[in-house]
Amino acid sequence: MEDIAKFFTSPSLGPFGSVLSKPLGVVISLIWFLLLTWAVVSFLTGLGALNKAKNQYQSDKMATAKDELTWPIVSIIGLLMVPSLILIFPQIVS
Repeated sequence: MEDIAKFFTSPSLGPFGSVLSKPLGVVISLIWFLLLTWAVVSFLTGLGALNKAKNQYQSDKMATAKDELTWPIVSIIGLLMVPSLILIFPQIVS
Protein backbone atom coordinates (compact mmCIF):
# COMPACT_ATOMS: atom_id res chain seq x y z
CA MET A 1 0.00 0.00 0.00
CA GLU A 2 2.86 2.37 0.77
CA ASP A 3 4.30 1.79 -2.70
CA ILE A 4 1.07 2.92 -4.30
CA ALA A 5 0.95 6.05 -2.15
CA LYS A 6 4.60 6.79 -2.95
CA PHE A 7 3.88 6.33 -6.66
CA PHE A 8 1.13 8.94 -6.64
CA THR A 9 2.77 11.44 -4.28
CA SER A 10 6.33 11.56 -5.64
CA PRO A 11 6.49 13.39 -8.96
CA SER A 12 8.52 11.81 -11.71
CA LEU A 13 9.34 12.82 -15.26
CA GLY A 14 9.38 9.19 -16.32
CA PRO A 15 11.70 8.22 -19.13
CA PHE A 16 12.38 11.89 -19.90
CA GLY A 17 13.81 12.56 -16.43
CA SER A 18 17.40 12.30 -17.64
CA VAL A 19 16.75 14.78 -20.45
CA LEU A 20 14.85 17.31 -18.36
CA SER A 21 17.27 17.28 -15.44
CA LYS A 22 19.83 19.30 -17.41
CA PRO A 23 19.34 22.98 -18.38
CA LEU A 24 20.12 22.27 -22.03
CA GLY A 25 17.47 19.53 -22.07
CA VAL A 26 14.90 21.93 -20.66
CA VAL A 27 15.71 24.54 -23.34
CA ILE A 28 15.53 21.95 -26.11
CA SER A 29 12.23 20.64 -24.72
CA LEU A 30 10.83 24.17 -24.61
CA ILE A 31 11.84 24.76 -28.23
CA TRP A 32 10.25 21.42 -29.19
CA PHE A 33 7.02 22.37 -27.40
CA LEU A 34 6.87 25.79 -29.09
CA LEU A 35 7.47 24.27 -32.52
CA LEU A 36 4.80 21.64 -31.94
CA THR A 37 2.37 24.34 -30.80
CA TRP A 38 3.12 26.38 -33.95
CA ALA A 39 2.58 23.33 -36.15
CA VAL A 40 -0.78 22.48 -34.54
CA VAL A 41 -2.00 26.09 -34.77
CA SER A 42 -0.89 26.29 -38.43
CA PHE A 43 -2.65 23.01 -39.14
CA LEU A 44 -5.90 24.17 -37.56
CA THR A 45 -5.70 27.53 -39.36
CA GLY A 46 -5.13 25.72 -42.64
CA LEU A 47 -8.09 23.44 -42.00
CA GLY A 48 -10.24 26.49 -41.35
CA ALA A 49 -9.09 28.10 -44.60
CA LEU A 50 -9.73 24.88 -46.49
CA ASN A 51 -13.23 24.56 -45.03
CA LYS A 52 -14.03 28.19 -45.82
CA ALA A 53 -12.86 27.81 -49.42
CA LYS A 54 -14.81 24.58 -49.78
CA ASN A 55 -18.01 26.15 -48.48
CA GLN A 56 -17.63 29.12 -50.85
CA TYR A 57 -16.81 26.88 -53.84
CA GLN A 58 -13.49 28.63 -54.51
CA SER A 59 -11.30 26.01 -56.12
CA ASP A 60 -8.18 28.20 -56.39
CA LYS A 61 -8.24 29.01 -52.66
CA MET A 62 -8.92 25.34 -51.92
CA ALA A 63 -5.81 24.30 -53.82
CA THR A 64 -3.75 26.93 -51.99
CA ALA A 65 -5.10 25.83 -48.62
CA LYS A 66 -4.28 22.19 -49.40
CA ASP A 67 -0.72 23.18 -50.31
CA GLU A 68 -0.37 25.19 -47.10
CA LEU A 69 -1.40 22.15 -45.02
CA THR A 70 1.63 20.12 -46.17
CA TRP A 71 4.28 21.68 -43.94
CA PRO A 72 2.26 21.62 -40.72
CA ILE A 73 1.40 17.94 -41.26
CA VAL A 74 5.02 17.03 -42.00
CA SER A 75 6.30 19.01 -39.03
CA ILE A 76 3.74 17.48 -36.63
CA ILE A 77 4.78 13.99 -37.71
CA GLY A 78 8.47 14.86 -37.45
CA LEU A 79 8.14 16.55 -34.06
CA LEU A 80 6.15 13.66 -32.64
CA MET A 81 8.89 11.27 -33.75
CA VAL A 82 11.50 13.04 -31.57
CA PRO A 83 10.25 11.73 -28.18
CA SER A 84 9.82 8.28 -29.67
CA LEU A 85 13.42 8.28 -30.85
CA ILE A 86 14.58 9.43 -27.42
CA LEU A 87 12.72 6.51 -25.84
CA ILE A 88 14.00 4.00 -28.38
CA PHE A 89 17.61 5.24 -28.40
CA PRO A 90 18.33 6.64 -24.91
CA GLN A 91 22.07 6.85 -25.64
CA ILE A 92 21.35 9.85 -27.89
CA VAL A 93 20.68 12.10 -24.92
CA SER A 94 23.19 10.70 -22.48
